[in-house]
Amino acid sequence: MTVENPATPLRPGQRYRVWYRGESQHLDRIAVMVFLGEDGDTLLFDARPVAGTQHLPRTWLRGSEPVPTETPACINRIRR
Repeated sequence: MTVENPATPLRPGQRYRVWYRGESQHLDRIAVMVFLGEDGDTLLFDARPVAGTQHLPRTWLRGSEPVPTETPACINRIRR
């Protein structure tokens, strides 16, 4: 698996597998969502039908990789 630098720009409309960790979390989480764009320091992702629009602070992003459109959406899986 190739992980992009978190600073690498994400393309709106592309589905990504992202690794992230919140300030209170001890383990990285994984999600597969479509990137919608940015709102200041927040990255917006579409996880429908799983959970709707997700607001991910840019500082939480650990890495990302584009995945095929047919990859099922998921959120909050612990990365092992």
